[in-house]
Amino acid sequence: MIVKVLDGCATNGHYWVFAATASDVAYTMRVTDTATNTLETYSNPLGTAASAVNDSQAFATCGVPLP
Repeated sequence: MIVKVLDGCATNGHYWVFAATASDVAYTMRVTDTATNTLETYSNPLGTAASAVNDSQAFATCGVPLP
């Protein structure tokens, strides 16, 4: 699995999450915004070809200071 989290604050005020895998295995991926402990969860069921994750609205926490 390839996972990328980007700072899209200047574009839309959010941090973005992108992920991809070429598989049909089951997975659950949890991404945590460490500034606020906000959690986003992405998953794929066993036997289903995984779709790419393209979440450009994942975390609306731009400007929140890091702990």
